This record gives sequence, C-alpha cells and structure tokens, in this order.
Amino acid sequence: QMVRARCVYLSAGCEARSHCVSSSHRSNRVIYASHAELIVADADKVASCLEACSERRHRKPISCLKRVHSPSVDDTELFVSGGADGRVNIWRLMGNHLLHVALLDALTTSISAVCGWLTKDGQLCVAASSMGTIQLWKMEYSEGSVSSVYAEEVENGMKHFVLSLDIQRLTSDSNGNSFLLCAGTSKRWIDIYTGVMYPDSKMEKTLTINDAHGDWVHALEFDENEYEPILASSGQDSLVKLWRFERRKKEDEEEEMDVVKRLEVKRIKVEIRDQNGSAVCSFLVHIHAVLSGHEDWVHAVHWHPKRDASGERRLVTASSDKTVVMWTRIEKGVWTDTTRLGIIGGQATGFYGVAVCGDGETIVGSSYFGGLHAWKRIGEDIWEARPFGGGHCGRVSDVVWSRGGTYLLSTSSDNTTRMHARYRGKGECEWRDWTDVSPVSVSCANSSFVEIGRPQVHGHEIECISSLGRGRFVSGADEKIVRVFTMPRSVTESLRAIAGEEAVEMEGLNSLEDVPWGASVPALGLSNTGVEKGEGMGREEEEEGHWEEEAFVSAPQVLTAPPTEECLQQNTLWPETHKLYGHGFELFSIAAHPDSTTIVSASRASQATHAALLQWTPPGYTEAPKIISGHALTVTQCEFSPDGKWLLSVSRDRTVVVYGRTQDGSWTALYQSASKGGPHSRIIWSCAWFQDSHHFITVSREGKVILWNWDGAEARVLSVYGTKQSVTAVAVGRLNGEEISDNVIIIGFESGAVDLITIDDTGSLHMTKKISLIEVPEGEESAEDHTVTRIRFCPRSELDSSLLAGISTANKKLYVFELTEALESVL
Repeated sequence: QMVRARCVYLSAGCEARSHCVSSSHRSNRVIYASHAELIVADADKVASCLEACSERRHRKPISCLKRVHSPSVDDTELFVSGGADGRVNIWRLMGNHLLHVALLDALTTSISAVCGWLTKDGQLCVAASSMGTIQLWKMEYSEGSVSSVYAEEVENGMKHFVLSLDIQRLTSDSNGNSFLLCAGTSKRWIDIYTGVMYPDSKMEKTLTINDAHGDWVHALEFDENEYEPILASSGQDSLVKLWRFERRKKEDEEEEMDVVKRLEVKRIKVEIRDQNGSAVCSFLVHIHAVLSGHEDWVHAVHWHPKRDASGERRLVTASSDKTVVMWTRIEKGVWTDTTRLGIIGGQATGFYGVAVCGDGETIVGSSYFGGLHAWKRIGEDIWEARPFGGGHCGRVSDVVWSRGGTYLLSTSSDNTTRMHARYRGKGECEWRDWTDVSPVSVSCANSSFVEIGRPQVHGHEIECISSLGRGRFVSGADEKIVRVFTMPRSVTESLRAIAGEEAVEMEGLNSLEDVPWGASVPALGLSNTGVEKGEGMGREEEEEGHWEEEAFVSAPQVLTAPPTEECLQQNTLWPETHKLYGHGFELFSIAAHPDSTTIVSASRASQATHAALLQWTPPGYTEAPKIISGHALTVTQCEFSPDGKWLLSVSRDRTVVVYGRTQDGSWTALYQSASKGGPHSRIIWSCAWFQDSHHFITVSREGKVILWNWDGAEARVLSVYGTKQSVTAVAVGRLNGEEISDNVIIIGFESGAVDLITIDDTGSLHMTKKISLIEVPEGEESAEDHTVTRIRFCPRSELDSSLLAGISTANKKLYVFELTEALESVL
C-alpha cells in the first residue's frame, strides 16, 4: 500500500521573549522562533499563513533571532539565531522556507543577543553574546555555504550581561571593510567596538557610553547607512534614543548650525584603526534624538525598510505598555510618533518584538502569550488589525477531533484550550507537495484550518481532553477537576460562517437553542459563565470606571472571517456546564464513549488506589463516579473501542488492561498483561484501537510498537515493530477496505520525529515504515522537550477520499497531515 502525505496545517506559538521575531525585506514573510525551530509565515495570507518549519538545529529553545544586514546584496537574505544551548545558526531564506547554512558553536551557555552583516563581496560577519562574553565570527559566504571561518572572542574588560547587539559596516578610503559593533548591557551602558574585516585583526572596545539609558538597554539597531549611521536604542526606562555617528572630516571643520548642535549636545570621538594601528575613519558620536512616548519597557526597535512619502526615515518600537509606535523624522533631529498601534483587552501584557514586512505596509508584533498581532495599512494613516497565525506558547499536551470532524481542539500547558476549524476561504493558498521541501512545508487545496476560538482560558496547565459530540467537550488539568463545556450559539454561528453550513449539520448543532450566546470569566473566577447578547458589553454611564476595566469584559460575537489574536483572547470562550470532583491528584488522561454516555478519567498515581479510573455518567452527572480498578501506577492513556464494547488502558506499570461493560453499566477488567516478563518492559505511553474493535496497538519507552488481537476474553500479540527511540504516541486510521492491512499507523517519538508505518497483507502481519512525516536531523534526537504527545485521526465520512491526522508536540507545535492512497510512481 502506497501512501502520500502532506502537511495542511501548522500552528506554532512564538517564544515569549524579546528578539524572537524578524521579517524579510524582500517579501511579506515573517520569521519567528518557536521553541528550537524557526517558523516562516506569509503575512498576506489569511489561512495557512504559517508556511514552513525549519529543521531542528538547536537542542534547546531559541533565545534570539535577527536578520543579517545586507543592504547591498539583492539575491540573498540571511538570518542568525541563538539558543539556550549556546549554539548560533545561520539560515538562508529561500522562497517560503529556510535552509540551514552553518552552525557556530564556540559558546557553551545561553545566547542573549545576535547580529550579522553580509557585504556585497561575500564577507560575512556574525556576532553573539553569552554571559558577558562577545564572540565574533568572520567568514566567506557563497551560494548557501560558508568557508574560512575565523572565530574571535571580543575583549570586553567588564563582565556585565549583554542584552542586545548590532553591527554596522562603514565605507572608508581603504579597501577593507570597517565595522562598528555596539552592545547594550545590564549596566545601562552601550559599549562600542571597532575593527576591520581582515581575519587576523581584532575588534577593540573604543568607547563606552555610560548611562546611555536609565535602566537595562534592551534593543539596538543600526539604520544601515554606511556613511553616517544612526543607532536606535531602547531600554527599561521607557525611552528610545537615537545616536548619530557623524563622520569627522577635518579637525578644524566649522560646525554646522543644525538643530542638534544648537542644543550643544556632547560629542565623543571614535576612531577605527586597521591591523597596523592606522586610523581608517573617525566619527563623532552624539545623541541625535530622545523619543519619549512609551509608558513601560521598550523591548524592540526596528528601522522601517521603506522611507515615507517625503523621503524621511521611520522607526518602529514595541513596548510592554501594549503599543507599537511608528516614529517619523519631520526635520533634522526632530521626530514625532505618527502611528500608534496596539491592543486593548484582557490578558494583554504588551509586546516583546516587532517586525515590518518588505512592502512596508504590514507590521507584526509578538506578545507575552506567544500570540502574533498584525496590522495592515489600508489608507493614509489608517491601519487595520489582521488575523495572523500563531499557536500555543507552551507544551501542547493533547488534541482531539470533534465527532463530525469539522474542527479540532488542542490543550496546552499555557492554560488554554484552542479550537481550530476548517476554513473555506478561496484564493488563500496553492497546492505544494510537502515532500518537496524539508522538513515540513504547509500546503492546502480546497480548504485549510484556522484558529477560531479559545474555549477555555484557565489558571492551570491543561493536560487532557475528549470530545462528547454535539459541541461539547471535557478536559482535565492540574487542578484535579474534570470540567465540561458546551459550544455557545455565537461560536456555532461563527462555525457556520467560516466552515460552512454542512459543518454545523455534521456536528448536530442545528437544534441547540437552550445554550447561552457566549461566555465570560467573572473577576477572580476560573469558571466560564454563560452570557446572553448584550450582557457584559459595557457599564451603565453612572458606573464608569477606568478604561482598562472595560477591556477585560468578554464580548461574544459572530465571526465571519478568521479572528485576530485580541479577539481570540477574550471573546470566544465556551460556557462551563459541570465540574466533576473525585480525583486527588492532577488529571493525566480522559476518554469518552462513542455514544457519549460514559466518561472515564485518570490522574497521576504512585499506588493502585489512586491509579483507578473514575467513570462519569453524562449528561446530568448526578451519580457518584464509579471506581474502575486495574492498574497500579498512572494510566497514561485510555481509549474506548469504536463499537463501544471495550475499554483499553495502558499505564506506567507496563501493563495493558481491557475492560468490558457489566449489566449495571459499570466497567470491569477482563484482561491484564503481565507487568514483569510481559510484552512491554518499560512504561507504555500510548494505545489505539483499529476500526474493527478486535485489534489494537500499544507503544512504549523501550521503542516497541506491538499489534494485538482481542477476541473478547484474551489479548494476543500478533506482531512487534522495533525502533531505537522511545515511542510516545500512536494512532490508527483506515484508508480504504476492511482488511487489517488497509490501515495506516502513525507513531510519534520522544525526539519529535513522526513515522508512518503500514501492515503487509501476508499472514505475518509484518509492520514496515513507509515515510517520515516529521524528520529529526541525525545527532539531534536527544534535544529537550520535543516529545510527540498525542496523535489523533479525524473521523472520516464515506465521501472523504483522504485521512486527516492531528499531531501535538511538546515543542509548542500542532500539525494536521493529510494522507491519501497513491500509486508507486507518485512517490
């Protein structure tokens, strides 16, 4: 059986820290860091705007990202990233994906800042800082590769923490390339280093601007003017400062009576010398402007790639005060804020990064919760908020499809449950075979997926979720309580508008008139409370309060297009209908019966008493939960068979248990595998039933994938597939036909890799790997926090010619892959 696969949806949250978002100057693509990978997104698209995920070249999360300055190079665009593992990587943007160029690994501790410059003749200079140390690499770049790499540790003198870096090339009378390297520090200083490109020359500290800011210097960026550059800096003192490097031609040159010099600002001499000690060029550094307009820390400064209509430069800044500001120079030394963008809403804690796309008309900002906010200029000084793909900013712990298969729900350690629905918009994307681009490229044909809701915004990490049908789901979190939610009418209407009328019919939502219009979270509360139209929209005039109090009021509305991040954060909640108490420890797994008449849940456990499953009875939940004994340690996953007759569970105790239903409606263990000397010798992480309800599969830490046969009384091992890595997730889907060989199996590994395996049609039922859906570079299998946490196949109707599989990972990613049968010649 030949299978063709493509990724049709990618959801990935941005790192919640400064310097983790950048953009192309030649297109409207945005590049941002998501755990240890880089994501390429197209700001012009509404659906599937996240186009590709880079290969993994960091072992720990990326801590900083910056575009390499290359104003004189037209055909190459490079980016440099630094990680918590001490690695520095160079990337080349090729179309809609990133190609890895080089790994620079002279540092061993977390990278706090990076920068780079590429000259027209292929000279590449990259700098990175780590724990007060600045490392510089000089190399030759050509056609996606580097050579003659020369590493140099820049003499710092004082071991303060470097928070920001930027580099600037300068034109000089000599043939060499002269450079300025500036470092913003935790001592409130800006250190200036100078040098030339010669491999045997050294960068030397020539100046320290003491008290450049009143607090830590968070961001630096040069304007790429190679004659008289301007350096923009920002800090925790809420100020933005512009430093002008004025070229000094003659000692006795008469002063020009410009605005800056009339203010008699102090100027400091800076000289750049070559390896022989001769002066190459000389500058006077002075404060050019102080931009005061933010009310909190300014995390990012970014020069606009385009000049305004009058030819003046523009600067964009992002701050914790929830604003992104565009500054424009109106005359020499005088700047004003011409545009203010931002968010007013609950949970909004400001911006950590900002990027301006190549057309100069789109601005993207990253926020504390990993969300991406975008604004598009649609007229003179008129900007409109636009939806932009993002994702969870924490470990994605579970994913489940709705019973009708029109949307999927994901849960995360970022305390949210998110709803992703099929989007029927046209003209947003084109077909691309994902195998053409490594490692993951997103493509779509007739429809894609977009995030349209945040049903649950909680105070605890959410661990597990299951669908109950007809717009209901149940979730479990670290708070030890099982919560039940139902889809409000506003979300139903939004689903109808975005996914189509057939989506509402398939989910059985047409006749739900007794549910609230929307939901909101009361002050100091954790439970979503149902509201009707107009409730909570505002206060009476006599009860006016501070404007930010109004911002935290939920305003449910019908969405006709993908929503913005601001809308998702507070206006798409689902009302909570029940709280189920009974567990004494954190919830770990949950499952719902196919007919939604039974829910079973399990919590973390270190003894048999706490490892028992609890059985709940919807829809009233009036009965006390029944205890289902079986395991001795934490139940890692439990699943009902498709025909509803059996319940399968696997556990840390290395056993497999199959339960059956008794006459009184309770469930009891019918079979349990041996803990010692059994098929699995390590913790069993996941399990899945085949569609015939007579076969199931289990995976474990020792790397075994075991196919079982269940005859109603005893389980028997049919086949074992061995791997060299810990297998943490598994799912089974059927393409066409009724035979067991007509099924495909997807397994996920602790390393983050995902493989698709099939079963041969011979009597041996041998399992064979067909393709890799997500690949991990050789040697990177031991990287931290990349575990595949759950794999779920979408319920398939008879009209569907393909299978959809949702895959969640611990590195903040959610994928949807489409599988179809293919002829051998296609592959």
